[in-house]
Amino acid sequence: MRANKKKCISNTIQRRRKDCLKWLKGNEHIKVLFGTLHLYPSKRGVDGRLDTIQHTNKEHFPFWVVDLGKIYDKERTEVYNEPSCCGKRLCDLDVLIGPYHNAMKLCAHYAGPSHTGDHLVFKCGLPGRYVKLMMRTTEYLHVAEGYVFMEKKHGHKQRIISRNRQLAMGRPNDCNDIPDKCPSGVYKVFPNQTQGFNVYCEMNLDEGHWTVSNDNLHSLTSQYNYKIRIDLIDFDGNTAFAKYKNFAIGDESSKFKLTVDGYHGTAGNSMEYHSDHGFSTKDRDNDNGAGHCALDYRGAWWFNKCVTADLNGQYFLKTPDSAHRGVYWRAWKGSNYSLKGSLMMIRRI
Repeated sequence: MRANKKKCISNTIQRRRKDCLKWLKGNEHIKVLFGTLHLYPSKRGVDGRLDTIQHTNKEHFPFWVVDLGKIYDKERTEVYNEPSCCGKRLCDLDVLIGPYHNAMKLCAHYAGPSHTGDHLVFKCGLPGRYVKLMMRTTEYLHVAEGYVFMEKKHGHKQRIISRNRQLAMGRPNDCNDIPDKCPSGVYKVFPNQTQGFNVYCEMNLDEGHWTVSNDNLHSLTSQYNYKIRIDLIDFDGNTAFAKYKNFAIGDESSKFKLTVDGYHGTAGNSMEYHSDHGFSTKDRDNDNGAGHCALDYRGAWWFNKCVTADLNGQYFLKTPDSAHRGVYWRAWKGSNYSLKGSLMMIRRI
C-alpha cells in the first residue's frame, strides 16, 4: 500500500511538472522581472519543479506578487513549501487578491509555522488579476511552487500555473509595492532590475504610496506610467499643491527630457511650460533661451525660456534680489517670492 501511495504521489508530481513545462513553452509572453538571491532566482519558482526554490532576502514583510494577465474568479491558491529545510520560516502569511497590485483584499491568513515540504491550500472566491503572498514578519520568504486555480464560466475548475509576469519577490519596484500598513520612511526599491536604491515612501498623504526621490527618476518612470504631486509651502505656513496625471523623465540620450501634463490642484499650472524640455545644469545648456538659464537662475532644472517654476533654485530666507529667483512657482506666488519648501513625489497610475 505504501509503495502504491508513493508511486501515485510521484506520478502526480511528474504530471504537474510536465503540465507546467508545456504551459511555459506555449507562452512566449512570460517575463520574470526580478530575481532574488543570486543562487535562488524567482525563475526557479516557474520551472515546474518541486525540488527547486525561489528565495528572498531577509526583509520586513517579504512578498511575492503574481500578475495573471487579466481578472479571473479565483477558486483556490496552493503553495508548496521549501522541500529540504527551514520550512518553519513560512508563517504569518497573508494571501491577497485584487484587480490591481496595490488594491488587494485578504483572501486567507496562515498563522503557521509551516513545515519543510508542506503543501498548503487556501480556498477563496475573490476575483482578481494579482495574487500576493506576503509574510507579516521580518524573515526570508522561500517557496518551491505556487498554483492558482480559477473558476471557469461553465463551472469547472482550471489551474493557472502562476507563471505569467512575476512582478516582485520581496523586492519592491517603487512605493506602490510597500504594504499598506507600513509607515512612511526610507525603503530600498529595485526598478528595472537595478541594484536598488533608497527612496522615501510617503504612506499617509493622499492615499499614500508616493515615491519621493530626486535621483534615478528615469529608472523609476520608465517601468510604468506615473503621475506626480508637488506640494508647496510659503513662510507664513500657507500650502498649495499641483497634481499632474502624466509624468516621465527620459533617458540620457533625450537629455532627461521632462514629460508632464494633466494639471489639477490649488497652486496653479506652472509646470507644463517646462514639458518636452531637457534638463539643464551649469555645464549643460539645454534650454530654449538666448542665455544660459541654469547659470542665470542658479539651479539645474528643465528650463524652457526660462522659467515659470523652478524648485531647484537658490534658497532664500527673504525676498530674492531679482525676479524669477529662488524656489519659485509663478502661478501661486508670483515672480518675486521664494518658497520655504517644496516636495515632489510620484505614484504609479
